[in-house]
Amino acid sequence: MKNIKQGCGSDSAPRPFLFHAMPFSVMKSTIVLLFTITLASAGAASAQSLPIRFIDATHKAGLDGFRHRLGSPDKPWIVDAMGSGVAVADYDGDGDDDVYFLNGRPRADRPDPAYRNALFRNDGGVFTDVTGQAGVGDEGVGMAAVFFDADGDGWLDLYVGNYGPNVFYHNNGDGTFTDATEESGLADEGYAAALGAADYDRDGDADLFVGNYVRFDPDEQSDRRARYHGREVFLGPLSLDAQWDRLFENDGAGRFQNTASSAGVNPSKGRAMGAAFFDFDNDGLLDLYVTNDSTFNHFLHNEGGRFDDWSFVSGGGFSDDGRAGASMGVSVGDYDNDGYFDLYITSYEGESDELYRNSGDGQLIDASATMGLFGSTRSKVTWGNGFCDFDADGWLDVYTANGHVYPQADSTPEAMRPYRQGVSVYRQADGRFHEQDDDALPAAALQCAGRGSALLDYDDDGDMDIVINCIDSAPLLLENVSPRGNWLQLRLRASSAQINGMRIVARAGSRRWTRMADAGSSYLSQNSALVHFGFGEVDRVDVLTLYWPGREPQVIANPALNRRIELSAP
Repeated sequence: MKNIKQGCGSDSAPRPFLFHAMPFSVMKSTIVLLFTITLASAGAASAQSLPIRFIDATHKAGLDGFRHRLGSPDKPWIVDAMGSGVAVADYDGDGDDDVYFLNGRPRADRPDPAYRNALFRNDGGVFTDVTGQAGVGDEGVGMAAVFFDADGDGWLDLYVGNYGPNVFYHNNGDGTFTDATEESGLADEGYAAALGAADYDRDGDADLFVGNYVRFDPDEQSDRRARYHGREVFLGPLSLDAQWDRLFENDGAGRFQNTASSAGVNPSKGRAMGAAFFDFDNDGLLDLYVTNDSTFNHFLHNEGGRFDDWSFVSGGGFSDDGRAGASMGVSVGDYDNDGYFDLYITSYEGESDELYRNSGDGQLIDASATMGLFGSTRSKVTWGNGFCDFDADGWLDVYTANGHVYPQADSTPEAMRPYRQGVSVYRQADGRFHEQDDDALPAAALQCAGRGSALLDYDDDGDMDIVINCIDSAPLLLENVSPRGNWLQLRLRASSAQINGMRIVARAGSRRWTRMADAGSSYLSQNSALVHFGFGEVDRVDVLTLYWPGREPQVIANPALNRRIELSAP
């Protein structure tokens, strides 16, 4: 059967183990000079050849009070199938990761006050719903969100991207937010599905990218249907007009102007679903990758405040066989430890997720097949994703949050997978990624219909956990209990303009590990700003180098391992 890229919906027929990591009790102490250190009482375990494992911590952490809802159960419109994201950040500055869930409503065209976004404050590994007192319970059709410090006052503000009018909340610094959408200049009524905040022009303030999906009007869609293996389903993205993306430049005082045209971020109209700022060629300027649904992806190289379209010349706009895929989420990480950031792109059934290896000389090379990801990802619809060294063995692993776009897949024998496709974890070992078996995950993780997802360390134990916003369901918090090697975490205390997208390199002898601070990635989501390193059996790091923008690199000799270091800009 011919393989046809379908995207988020089709327009025709188709197209473990039982070891637990010893818990770390964490105590905080402050030392002079540049940083504070969080010490762990237990030493690192060897993670060589041991499996990754997660447990369900949703209930014990207090996140099961939230429930997502988007559209009716049969998903008659494309917007109903998109799901919503989750943003992770330390919004109150107390040193731990808080969580913000986006929500929808039963009908996209009908407001319903029973469904709103929710902010959960982390109180020592147990979350408290503070949505009401914080004032961030937007009742729009929530898609994506990103925290960033818009005005440089030291507090993380919040931008919410909707199907419909977007909202910008200013952080008042006392646990509350104020709607500042109009005065900030960030009002927009597109279909926001991809957000990223970073200082792309290196003028000292954080700018905002808003990637829009399609133009969708329910009144125009009511009688138009497609078919999936003989079942009537909603129309897919190729039946809907693509939209222009936005790039809001910050004037330094938290007021923004759309400079997308002059900055060159729209080489074509796309159907944006994911975006990531990262330094592709280690030149100190942040480049931008945008995934588009059933349209070629945009890889935009930063030429010093203006972007040049490298989608074609880099090989990163299309799959290895030259097709424009149904690209969803995007994550950044140096999976092969060569010092250059690579990309992982999630996608639709019948096509592989894309693993792009950064060659270091301007090329993005499709390594999906050679790294063992081609066959294992083709049968799934994958959304949220992330690179992370879950077992701290020195090599980045990968996870994806999965789920079909059509509930009708459950009654369709020809469908590759059912509607609820769960979570997949791929451990990197022996030069390939290996999908972990079902014993690596709790039952709830095998049954959810995943959409937006993010990485965080919710319990401050030194390893990274996963939070997933499951469509039409309670969320899922997966606590990492994998055996692990030596590790190091960094929490950076500086403005978003300095932190977001920053490159950090650890060296031990001839080995090196390159990581970055997240600027908004995955699908509709934002990871924790924590920077996490795993070193395996390497028990001494010679040099840690932080490449702060516009400054000389900050060099730290022999940082102590198995602890969290808090660093301020020099």
